[in-house]
Amino acid sequence: MWALLLGLACEPQDIRYPCEQRWFADEDQDGWGDPDDAVTACIRPEGRVANDQDCDDADDQIGPERWFRDDDGDGFGDDEGGSRYACAPEPGHVDNNADCDDEDPEVSPTAEEICGDGADQDCDGVVDEGC
Repeated sequence: MWALLLGLACEPQDIRYPCEQRWFADEDQDGWGDPDDAVTACIRPEGRVANDQDCDDADDQIGPERWFRDDDGDGFGDDEGGSRYACAPEPGHVDNNADCDDEDPEVSPTAEEICGDGADQDCDGVVDEGC
């Protein structure tokens, strides 16, 4: 009874405790799993993780990177646009979240400040500096 309440025992037909969890090998122990080596089990087997995003499971220094959506195409993304981990970027994604206005391509960390407009074009947190 306690095992059932704790979720330690389950049967595939028991909808309260489905056993359809896939676990992926993590040979390099970097926390990212090998998409080509999966097993299905109720409880996580040792040496396995719940994600399948490892880029090279033989090297713990190679894993997915965090990519940020760049809605305005200026080469800078932000947290609000969404991010994902992957081995390579999808179109419209960049490796930074430095944009302070991802809807305006004229606003980015490399933009020049426009004096007197009350806006922070260069994303440094200061409005109209150097004016």
